[in-house]
Amino acid sequence: METTWFVLQITKRHQSITTEMEAMEAVGIKVFRPMTNRTMKIHGKLVQKSFPVLSNLFFARGSEDTVANFLATTYGLIQFKYMRGGYMKKMTVPSEQMDNFIKAVENDSRPHYLVTAEELACLEEGTPVKIVGGPLEGVEGTFARLEGSMQSLVVEVPGFLAAAVSVKTEDVQIIK
Repeated sequence: METTWFVLQITKRHQSITTEMEAMEAVGIKVFRPMTNRTMKIHGKLVQKSFPVLSNLFFARGSEDTVANFLATTYGLIQFKYMRGGYMKKMTVPSEQMDNFIKAVENDSRPHYLVTAEELACLEEGTPVKIVGGPLEGVEGTFARLEGSMQSLVVEVPGFLAAAVSVKTEDVQIIK
């Protein structure tokens, strides 16, 4: 049975869907919701809190029937996200791109620097690279210098968001 990464939308009236995401995983649907950390002042103390990068979107991998059947049980809380201008064409992300993105953000030891597709457009065009060593081995993305001389790999889910993760120069191979 073929599985696909679907883009799912949370209705505006419900932002906390942890229970539903856990239920999806229990029936064999893999879920991923990119998160970022923010420092907030709560009761006079600085606290790190985790927030979704895309407040009303997340990704689910499963067969179309399995995901659709689960969504029917949420009574409209979670819905497929559809392409603009495409009649009832569900948004999907190619598996290799999504897997590379997840691998990159889950293996970075520092807090993730995540940017939206619009913010990514402001970056200079980089060189396509592949990581050939370390925990990110096999991940492909764009090499960039961000804020000073930090060397990073930008791994993008086209049209949604990107992550810039630190890489060692010796682990980078230029893709020709």
